[in-house]
Amino acid sequence: MQLINKNFIDKVNAENVPLLAALDSAGFLICATEDVEAFKSRMHKLLERYEGFEKELAEKGSIKVFEEYELKAGDRIPPEIMAEASALTERLFGFSVNWAPGFFLSQNLSFLWGGCAITDPDEYFTVFLIRSSFAAKPRWFIYRREELLAHELCHAARMVLNDACYEEHFAYMTASSRLRKYIGNCFQTKYDAILFILPVFILLAAVSFQTFFMPDFPSSPFWMLAFVYPLFLLIRNHFQRKTYFAAHSLLSACGCAHPRAVLFRCSTMEIKQIAAYRKTPHEWSSQLNSMAEKSLKWRVIKYRFFDNGEPAAIFNDNVYTEDNDHGYAQ
Repeated sequence: MQLINKNFIDKVNAENVPLLAALDSAGFLICATEDVEAFKSRMHKLLERYEGFEKELAEKGSIKVFEEYELKAGDRIPPEIMAEASALTERLFGFSVNWAPGFFLSQNLSFLWGGCAITDPDEYFTVFLIRSSFAAKPRWFIYRREELLAHELCHAARMVLNDACYEEHFAYMTASSRLRKYIGNCFQTKYDAILFILPVFILLAAVSFQTFFMPDFPSSPFWMLAFVYPLFLLIRNHFQRKTYFAAHSLLSACGCAHPRAVLFRCSTMEIKQIAAYRKTPHEWSSQLNSMAEKSLKWRVIKYRFFDNGEPAAIFNDNVYTEDNDHGYAQ
């Protein structure tokens, strides 16, 4: 596992945009409300949590996370498998995470479970878990290993945005199935799943009551109820996708090198604002310059995806030392 060092974080400043761009390319996105000091504070907190995790894992050979999962050092997902997923997120969204640990699980799994990411939103700490079947083969059941991990990498990177509306929209872009890409963002909260399935159980109860106890009992209202919320989810998804693609078209017309990557870093409100923008590319350029002056996040976005600036070449396999200003820890 690779992770930036405390001394490296201390070197970050608002003027060194290539350095901030390198962090962005590694999946350390900047929140719209963060200045450089808030960003560095969050990075220090994250680093401290991961260092504690790695230390305990090295000393004990295993570690229990979130009081639920017992993870063993020997079950760690190797870098080459994580790199499969990182290559996909790099192509789609311009970031490649190699700092969050992943593990294979083989016990107490449900039949359809393929994998997940478990997170601590207070510290942005993330661990990836996938079924041990993926250790030997890239596909199991309906899941592809690189797509499953890439999906969770998207969640790990966007977690700082705290934006549920488009969270699954971007994560499901890693899927090879057009259907999953289209309907993946229908379920955005736990209530969506509950309200989707609850009317189905009510319908089942109504039909059973009609069949066994009262043949004249009207079941048609329950059939209608069962379709109301799925229809709502599809309509909501349709209009959200329409907004997304309107924003994508605007960015493309204004010379953005990677519109999808820009929107990945945007909140719902920002996507709506971009989609609603109806001015010329020249006027957009002025607006973007103004945004970059006021926001550290947009300064990095402008540098990477409008000015085509290169991130600082700091992410490699070198171990960070006090004498190494390239700054990386392994």
